Amino acid sequence: MSRLSSRHIQIKCLETDAFGLFSVVANPRSVTPYDVKRAGENIVLEFDGKKPARDVVSLVNYVLSGYFEMAHRTGLYNRQRELWESISRLTSCKVEVVRQGFLVPIRIPVFDIVFYNSQNSPLVIARLVKPQKRKDFDKRASRYVSSFITKVNKLQTKKGTLTGAIICVPSPAPAAVIQKIQQKVGANDPVNRFDSRLPQSGISLNLAAMDYGGVGVESGQYAPLGSSSSLSERNGDSEDSASTNLRLIYPEADLFPVTLVHPELSKK
Repeated sequence: MSRLSSRHIQIKCLETDAFGLFSVVANPRSVTPYDVKRAGENIVLEFDGKKPARDVVSLVNYVLSGYFEMAHRTGLYNRQRELWESISRLTSCKVEVVRQGFLVPIRIPVFDIVFYNSQNSPLVIARLVKPQKRKDFDKRASRYVSSFITKVNKLQTKKGTLTGAIICVPSPAPAAVIQKIQQKVGANDPVNRFDSRLPQSGISLNLAAMDYGGVGVESGQYAPLGSSSSLSERNGDSEDSASTNLRLIYPEADLFPVTLVHPELSKK
């Protein structure tokens, strides 16, 4: 597999003895939002070479700090406890380009990010759907959801260590995608809709949307971190230069905003 097809990222603490995600998980009811923010500030990523694409890092950041902080603030962590607690144990992730087709697999504008603990067991998996032409996007996005759920169930059957999954699509999330996920997890159940669990694997599945700022979303093009929009960048192959391979990810002003779409926490 080529260097651009697979990329490893190490997840580390800036200061091992400082307040971290593990400190929040140990006693979540006693910590404040400030404490959670401080824990996120202690996270750093170590990249293998140049910094990966902006949206990839944005989704990694969301899993490690955005979702973690939001779940604590809203109380969602009580319903998705396994996923939330496992985030504090993540030590690395692997980013892979998704391919489709049997005889001659071709690359599609989708990335899968698998997060591992120190024993190299997969705990969390996330799928990033990049901006694409809006024509027939609803159908394509629905297929991306179906293939992702199939992959999640297979991985859980094989490893048995997954605690949760997140699929992230360009904002606004298509209504068809939201409905598909709601059907899969039985969101019509008023008791279990916040758990949002897949019936086969029993793990939580969340849907998020990434705001690319409206730059070329209709044409499937965008310019990462202000660089020129070359052909390789439009295909998602660009790697943003970084002055160091060790980067704080929270707060990160250059990242795309990501918000949780399902479960809808404000819905009564």
